[in-house]
Amino acid sequence: MSDAELDSDSPPVSTRHDFSTRTGPTTWDSDLGGFDFAGPLLEFDQVREQIAAYTKTVVGGERARALTPTRDLLEIATRQQETSEAKQYLDQGGGLEFGPEEDFRELLQRALLGGLLRGGELFLVRELLRAARYDRTELGRHEEIPLLSSIADNIPELGDLERAISGAISPAGEVLEMPDTGGLADYVSTQEMLDHLQDAVARADSDHMKKRTALESQIRAEQEFFARHASLKTEMNEALKERVKAALEEAFGLNVTDLDDVYEDKNADLWIDDHGIVIEVRGSKRRNATEDDVDDVVDHSDTLVGLGRRVRGKVLLFNGQLGKLPQDRSDDVFSSGVIREAQKADVSLMTGDDLLRLVELARLGQYETETLIETLRTPGRFQGIPEPRHEL
Repeated sequence: MSDAELDSDSPPVSTRHDFSTRTGPTTWDSDLGGFDFAGPLLEFDQVREQIAAYTKTVVGGERARALTPTRDLLEIATRQQETSEAKQYLDQGGGLEFGPEEDFRELLQRALLGGLLRGGELFLVRELLRAARYDRTELGRHEEIPLLSSIADNIPELGDLERAISGAISPAGEVLEMPDTGGLADYVSTQEMLDHLQDAVARADSDHMKKRTALESQIRAEQEFFARHASLKTEMNEALKERVKAALEEAFGLNVTDLDDVYEDKNADLWIDDHGIVIEVRGSKRRNATEDDVDDVVDHSDTLVGLGRRVRGKVLLFNGQLGKLPQDRSDDVFSSGVIREAQKADVSLMTGDDLLRLVELARLGQYETETLIETLRTPGRFQGIPEPRHEL
């Protein structure tokens, strides 16, 4: 998305560049499990062509046509976040500048070899610098899109160079009258400009690598954290009990006791120390929760009271219909009758998926332990989980 701007209100038509001679056909990575055969059948080339039609620069078009699938989880997560942030930015009316349509690589290569740039070519460089300055300022204002806004830090600050060219070159490409030359010239030396530009790019590359490394570490940590708790959605009974206990301890810092290790007779499954909350953990491959499940929570709670424990919250965590395909499952494992029964019995109802989403929020620092405790003490069906805000 570094130089592609999508226009959702018009079809992807591009007549600005002919990129067909820029890059050869892309070969699929043979490590992608057969995609080298499936890619052409799925017309992935046409998908890339449609993406390239939205680009505004030569390099952008080439990069769009060079896109390939990946199995790298870090790369996938980064691309998805970048795409989501770009859509959010465009939906809010945002837009970036991309400068002139020319391919600047030949100009820069000539300058790096000690060549000269004409006045008209320098003015194009000035327009590119102006677009870069605008984008740096524009992206820097949007903290709600952290991955894209970090690009602003990687755009070199070349205001002095932009002003120097503006004062020396007219929009027509003519070299203006300057005190140190005493007249017009057909060519202007670019060595000082290139030295300035290379220093700025080197600093930006260093900052970019630091941010990239930090982002990679964050994404890997989140992936590892999520992988440890993902089975909250798919387990039941004893395995689910272990996952719930681990999640409450790691994500929320709670002290959780496995009651089966304390009492010989069967009681409720888990006890949150210091908060007096009892949790019954159940699951089924075929059925949903029933009123009998709610009654069992109440019975086990009464047993604990008789053993001297002060119960201040009762929870039924239930994973239902695990043996069915997702499209064949009912909308909720808790029927309206079960919810009414739970409200009368002061029992809170939630699923492993609910807890997993709370774990993700806690990982991001967006759901406090105190809020969880209050939730677990609220009778009825748990609801109202906020969407996570991903920030760098």
